[in-house]
Amino acid sequence: MDGVPGVPATFTVVKGDGVLTRTAATSDHGGFARAGVWSIGADPQEHVVRVTVPGLPDIDISIETVRDPGDLGTSTYAMVASDGVPLPLPVDVGLATPDTLLSATLNFRGAQVEVLYAFRREGVELVDRRSVTYVKRGIRISFSGLRVFAMVSADGRLKLASDDDDWPMLSGSWDDFVRVR
Repeated sequence: MDGVPGVPATFTVVKGDGVLTRTAATSDHGGFARAGVWSIGADPQEHVVRVTVPGLPDIDISIETVRDPGDLGTSTYAMVASDGVPLPLPVDVGLATPDTLLSATLNFRGAQVEVLYAFRREGVELVDRRSVTYVKRGIRISFSGLRVFAMVSADGRLKLASDDDDWPMLSGSWDDFVRVR
């Protein structure tokens, strides 16, 4: 399918403190209208740019900036969702009967983090507890051969994702935690 050249588009920041280098453009021979650079501030928050093209519904493009949690000191985070699905949720671990994850908690104490999972397997509730060290800057946690990257979102939630070599947010699912102490 070929792009349509000569179509006007406008770009408007509707949420966040972002700034666009261009707020209007016309599509090129490939059908692309470019807003240029979208510069956003350092504060954690949601950012939304609205794209308007005559005769078509508006399109909102959103991103959420997060911050490196740094040293979490002594704190406890409880898992509330994985990829937007609230707990409890089934966990496929290759068994004939998948486990059900009932809860997960991260207890930070200095340079140590205790990972506590409670899950149900074939009707029996089990607890899996692990203590691992983490790097204070960037919070890279390793357990069971899985490397995890953590960031704190605008609403204060701790978000964990499996860590890709190039860019951690592009792989794995997000696990979402809220601070409870």
